[in-house]
Amino acid sequence: MVNCFFCRLAFVMIATAITALLPAPPCRAQQMDVTGADTAIVINYIPKYSWSVGIEHSFIPQLFQQPAQYIPDNFEVQWWLGNRIYGEAGFHVFTYDSKNHETKTDGYAIYLGATAKLFLFPHAYFTPAWSLYYEQKSEATDSGGFIISTGPTAAFEYFIGNRFSLRLDLVNLSYGYYSSQKENLRGGQFSVYRALGLGARYNFDL
Repeated sequence: MVNCFFCRLAFVMIATAITALLPAPPCRAQQMDVTGADTAIVINYIPKYSWSVGIEHSFIPQLFQQPAQYIPDNFEVQWWLGNRIYGEAGFHVFTYDSKNHETKTDGYAIYLGATAKLFLFPHAYFTPAWSLYYEQKSEATDSGGFIISTGPTAAFEYFIGNRFSLRLDLVNLSYGYYSSQKENLRGGQFSVYRALGLGARYNFDL
């Protein structure tokens, strides 16, 4: 009768050797942690850095309009939850140029959600996200009121170094509840918080 302990040990050693010979993608965002079990190999994707902060211009075409909007309007922090999943929270400021070419705020939005880093090719990731938004509109320049909405964002992230990365947000689409006492309006409303947005991120550990 064959000793089961040596069978399991031989299986783990062979599986680990095969895994070591496989070409691993050169990831800058995450690294693989391979552990052997009795009958399987468990691969965990561990981030090289557990936290990141980013600044972004959420609508790049505004840079080419007149008057142009050059000031970044989105600030975000991400933290690792497990494997490829990260939590995220951010603050979005709506701005506009007045007739005197002064940049003024036109309300704000805060959001909380989760995103994934899915490997595409060396240094590049597809990073879909789903977030919950609270938007407060300005009564001075808009209808006032607030919007509570939720929806997905399609984005890509490319690491230009171990700690620095660039993110391209293709589009965000959210749907939720809108209420304005100023105009006595209530009901459902679609919102777009990002469309062809571009930002930079810094990755670190606490």
